[in-house]
Amino acid sequence: KDALSLLEKSLKMNKQVMGEEHHSNCLIFIAMSHVHQRLKDYDNAINLLFQVWELYQQIFGSTSLEVASSYLELAQANLKKKDFNEAINFQQKALKVFSEVDQQTVSQDMVADTAITLSEWLEKVERIEEALDVLKQAE
Repeated sequence: KDALSLLEKSLKMNKQVMGEEHHSNCLIFIAMSHVHQRLKDYDNAINLLFQVWELYQQIFGSTSLEVASSYLELAQANLKKKDFNEAINFQQKALKVFSEVDQQTVSQDMVADTAITLSEWLEKVERIEEALDVLKQAE
């Protein structure tokens, strides 16, 4: 709880200095989301991550590494919430963005890790064919 109040003050100051729509606010939103996740307050955590996604999309465009990273954050938060279908959905979205980003800017290790994680999650919910397809595409 103390961490949240400090982060909220930090966000308020950052917005005053950098502006409401500055991408640096996203790092604070993400930190706040992580605190909410630790408190098992997943709905607030996910709402903060949607704000990150919206801001990143507005600033950097829908096919940016920032948007992909926000999808990965949303996937992890939904996984902790035990909403596996949503976690898979966001992991798939991240992988799709990675495929659309300039390949010079994206780490192939990150793409592989994202694909492997997605495949594991699909396997856990018994979507075996999809899991195999993801791995084939990642090769």
